[in-house]
Amino acid sequence: RATAAGWQSAGASVPNLGFTRSPFWFHLQLQNTAGVPLQRLLEVEYALLDTVALYVVQSGAELQHSLAGNRVLFTTRVIPHRHLLFPLTLEPHATVDLYLRVKSAYGMQVPLTLWQERAFWVTDQRRLGWQFLYYGLIAVMVIEERPLR
Repeated sequence: RATAAGWQSAGASVPNLGFTRSPFWFHLQLQNTAGVPLQRLLEVEYALLDTVALYVVQSGAELQHSLAGNRVLFTTRVIPHRHLLFPLTLEPHATVDLYLRVKSAYGMQVPLTLWQERAFWVTDQRRLGWQFLYYGLIAVMVIEERPLR
């Protein structure tokens, strides 16, 4: 459904737009009601997206432009990580608009999470622990060449 500004609601908590070569734009608005700056991480938890461009705009002025994705050199990422991460600083009592331009030849799904920085890294370590366990069990099964009983 279109809003007054012409944007449509994604209609799901994780937009899944199927296979398309067309770019899609996403808009989010963040507000810091605190009297101190807030550091946040915007995570796109689908690394197969070709390009994700983030534009941070406040009062019509572009504050930040970042680019990440499968077709962008890993060494140019602001934070080298398997997911696409964008650091954000929200100034006290400020409202910013985030615009994401997403393009991909693969399935277009855009799982976004806004994290407190410490919470992200704690959760990420927990995820890695589970992945290590999963792949460790697979390795044991391959080495043993028999299924677990």
